[in-house]
Amino acid sequence: MVQKRKKVRFNLVDMLIVIFILAIIAAATYFLIGYFKPDANSGNNDFKFKIRIENVNKESWDSLKELGLLNTGTIVKDAVTGEEIGTIYAAEAKESLHYGGLIPDENGYILGTAVSEDEYTVYITISADAEQDNSRKIYKVNHIRMLIGETVHFKIKSFTATAYIVETNISDEPKSP
Repeated sequence: MVQKRKKVRFNLVDMLIVIFILAIIAAATYFLIGYFKPDANSGNNDFKFKIRIENVNKESWDSLKELGLLNTGTIVKDAVTGEEIGTIYAAEAKESLHYGGLIPDENGYILGTAVSEDEYTVYITISADAEQDNSRKIYKVNHIRMLIGETVHFKIKSFTATAYIVETNISDEPKSP
């Protein structure tokens, strides 16, 4: 018995199946690489954020003003890592409020407050270069997420404090190089 070899022929259906499988592989590769690819810009966005430092005593505030440590352009660093965060854009202080117990009122109860004359709540606006994580739409400045309530370890020449972000503002136009 002699066996004849059959020629393998590619017909149109076989070719469409191969093209379909290659298309699925290409699409899967594109989405996987696109998903894992870091999607952050180069960090040239002009970003301003305001931090709040609670209970700064009057002597410290007066000293900071006299020494010019809160002047525009003063470099701010992260007290933990030592990395530069940005520069001071503006600084202001308001008398601290201390909250007490509930006080009876004609309409129910109100929260009692007292103004402190020797302690301030300091608000500092910092200008920084921010990176944007486009996949999550979050800005970061030296690994600090720019979210309301996020902790910032604030440090200038002779003053360190724990602060919290209370306001963020991104410029519509990228910062010029």
